[in-house]
Amino acid sequence: MYSPFSKKDNLRQAGAASILALASLILGPVTLITPAAFAQATALNGAIQGTVTDSSGAVVPNAKVTITSTDTGISHDFQSNSAGIYGSGPLIPGNYTINVSAAGFRDTQVKTIVQINVTTSGNVKLEIGNSAETVQVDAGAVQLQQSQSNVQDVITQQQIQTLPINGRNFLNLAQLEPGVQLQDGSDFDPTKAGYSGVSFSGTSGRTTRILMDGQDITDETVGTTIVNVSEGAIGQFQIVRSTADVGNDLGSTGQVIVATNSGTNGFHGNLLYNFQDARSGFASNQGVVSPFQRNQFGGAIGGPILKDKLFFFANSERIKQDASDVSGVGVPFTALGNQFSAVPSPFRDTYSTGRLDWNGPWNVHYFARVFYESNAATTNGGLGNAYSNYINRDNTPGIAGGADFVTGNFTHSFRGSYEKFHNLIGDASSGVGPTGSALPNGLNIVYSAANFSSGPNDNAPQQTFQSDKQLRYDGSWTHGSHSLRYGAELNRILGGGFASFFGAGPQAVISSGTLSSGGNAGNPLDYLPNVVVLGNGLGASTEIPAFGLA
Repeated sequence: MYSPFSKKDNLRQAGAASILALASLILGPVTLITPAAFAQATALNGAIQGTVTDSSGAVVPNAKVTITSTDTGISHDFQSNSAGIYGSGPLIPGNYTINVSAAGFRDTQVKTIVQINVTTSGNVKLEIGNSAETVQVDAGAVQLQQSQSNVQDVITQQQIQTLPINGRNFLNLAQLEPGVQLQDGSDFDPTKAGYSGVSFSGTSGRTTRILMDGQDITDETVGTTIVNVSEGAIGQFQIVRSTADVGNDLGSTGQVIVATNSGTNGFHGNLLYNFQDARSGFASNQGVVSPFQRNQFGGAIGGPILKDKLFFFANSERIKQDASDVSGVGVPFTALGNQFSAVPSPFRDTYSTGRLDWNGPWNVHYFARVFYESNAATTNGGLGNAYSNYINRDNTPGIAGGADFVTGNFTHSFRGSYEKFHNLIGDASSGVGPTGSALPNGLNIVYSAANFSSGPNDNAPQQTFQSDKQLRYDGSWTHGSHSLRYGAELNRILGGGFASFFGAGPQAVISSGTLSSGGNAGNPLDYLPNVVVLGNGLGASTEIPAFGLA
């Protein structure tokens, strides 16, 4: 049986992430990096770094380097140092053009792509000649991570937009990577129906860290995420399978790092409608063809508010799914199981994301992103609760923002965010299965050998809360051919809950040896209960008063 108290124990055992607070100041190890591995990318963004040389391989100091986003038109000017090295500082993922010029050399223009958490190589070899002549080079989409030892890969926006993903949940993209498996969130906890977890190399997916625009959206209580996000809102998706960089979040078996879409100088968007129905060849479950129909619709739009300066992006999708679960009732109540073989299990999910990007004064890039999800899933919690449905509802708002800029030899990335997860569980057994005259309303009879139950669900009512306030800074300092990376992060996590087990009705437990004299073995009412369980209405679980709880 699910218990919110053991659920809260998971939170207390998650290292420093206690219910009282998580306050961790993380100072990244000092990292001295050679010219071939001058690194600046973090889990918040990407970067370009490189060395300017001539045809003989000798470094070219004081070369002018201009990095321009082909999506937004914003440009940044840099100069190679005495070692010929230059670095862009933090850049949002996308398409870029690098233009390099120096006295006595032909201008060189390189087209490249910046990916999330990847330091893109910007090495440029200049040719002797007239500066009025330009050499154009296409670096291609394949990027080699030279500055970090991560075992990682990035799924690009083109792949995200063109690959068919059932359900369009962004975590489904993880299945494209080797050694990664997707796990149903309800396997972790019944409150996570409709969510997914990511497992690396067969390990539990509970410990996987999931970051979106630098904001940790991991559910600290049971795993998975606290919010579902449409793949239509994701610009880039990265999997880190081992040896995570020091700039990443808490150590774990693996990490998922994503960047949301941003607007560009051109308007872009899409509309979608997806329809699935059991009558089109839907597979059976335990030999029973259960009713199933899903309508999924939504869209996205992005573009400029002020060209080259201010951009917007918005995405919203909804899933309306009407389905049934197999009741799974066996002997001696087979007749009841055959008569009521399917249990209603509707699912509704609406998730939205919005983002603003501003290229402000002094070459500072600002962004703000909001999300909101509301979903509701009705389920019987698996075998053992055939006709005892409960409704699980989650509401999750979140906001994040930050600024990225360069000052001299220093790069800076600031992030701040807030998110709140609210889970509610209520009884939904009314009208499900053999109710009314067959079985008395308000009595939950359990026959564990036959996976039979009816009446109010013993998990209802419940509520679970979690909030997370996050602050983060990532920076670097460049001196000659070396770079020093450093940063700090502070999270304050609060959790709490309330559960009134058996609050909607008592539970009578019967066993195969309590059939009354002359009774019908196929009728659960002809069995005498050997245990009756009553709830007491108590169940607050929090270390300090929070969320209005005791």
